[in-house]
Amino acid sequence: MSFPSPAGIGKIIAVAGVTAGLAACGSGGQAYTAPVATTYSTTYTLNSAITFAHWPPAATANPAVSSFDISATDTVLTYDFISDRNNAGVTVLNTATQTYVRTAGAGLFQGYKPNGPGNAPATNAGPNGLVEIGVGSGIVFAGDGDSTLKVVNVNTGALLQTQGPTVNPYTGINLPATCGAAGTPTTGAANQRLDEMDYDPADGLVLAINDAACPPFGTFFSTTAPYAAVGTGIAFTTANGGAEQPRWDPSQNLFIEPLPTSIANPNGELDLINPHTQAVVNVIPEPSNCEANGIALGKSETLFLACSATGEILTLNAVTGAVINTIVGYGGCDEAWYNPSSNRFYAGCSNNASGPVLIIADGSGNLIQAIATSTGAHSVAVDQVTDHIFLPTQKLGVQVYVH
Repeated sequence: MSFPSPAGIGKIIAVAGVTAGLAACGSGGQAYTAPVATTYSTTYTLNSAITFAHWPPAATANPAVSSFDISATDTVLTYDFISDRNNAGVTVLNTATQTYVRTAGAGLFQGYKPNGPGNAPATNAGPNGLVEIGVGSGIVFAGDGDSTLKVVNVNTGALLQTQGPTVNPYTGINLPATCGAAGTPTTGAANQRLDEMDYDPADGLVLAINDAACPPFGTFFSTTAPYAAVGTGIAFTTANGGAEQPRWDPSQNLFIEPLPTSIANPNGELDLINPHTQAVVNVIPEPSNCEANGIALGKSETLFLACSATGEILTLNAVTGAVINTIVGYGGCDEAWYNPSSNRFYAGCSNNASGPVLIIADGSGNLIQAIATSTGAHSVAVDQVTDHIFLPTQKLGVQVYVH
């Protein structure tokens, strides 16, 4: 259940008349110039809550709360886009005016599915993970609950393409430790939702994860129309807790894929994947009980892990796995985000033991602020220039935190 991509583009920001290059970050390949220098406060406060049709829905609706997954921002377009299952599409908000714009592909995704426990999203709901293919492009890949990839234009609202269902590359007999029972791997729509994904601009590829398949697996899609699958993909045959939010690391030219738990590493592991060979080339065990869902990559290979387990949030070196920092006392997190302008990490922790919380940390993983939030606030995205935080909630709309 994870994000868009703060890892992949070189941004240029004009600060007091001086042009400074920032670390590769974002989901595109275009540089831009920010209009005004900003000094970022370390205190964030709630500014507004954006509401729109079916979000949040009426108490009598089914569901009576908003169902959503990942969100992302585009500073060039001043957009925040959200995987919006109530409206069965990718909803676009204006980050400058904090208003609703449109829902791309509205009604063409699977939407909300009521067979999850309580208000939890079903594994055949959609949209789920999403990523924009180039900052300012408006072309967004989103995973759907029927194991298809859907490509939408958030500027026009049009559905451009549907690819899939994705194909599980594993054809052997599944192990009980991985899938619960020995048997034939899932196929076609039975792979259920296509979920988290990230963008490799160097190779023009997106790695998209089927987290509920048996076993979970990843598919590489071309970012050139018609956006077809490339190669055979990669199966995570030792994962026994799904597979979560991949992150493209441009310095290593690898994808980093978190497995919340595996047979060899019950605390979780990070699989480093070569996009050319579509194979795992290194495994970094998570050093303590983290079970990372979301990950965000900062400067100098600093990797922030949004731990789904309770009790800690980790920051590691993405090459060596060495621990850089630990935030103790928080957990239950999902999506993570990095803003290179402020050099800060963010995490939506809806399953934190003491209640939902938004975590803000500095570029080394030191806690800056922990803000009590609302039910289901597991997704987070940040505008690069303003550093405004957009936090979808189930009952209160999309909350906006500012300095």
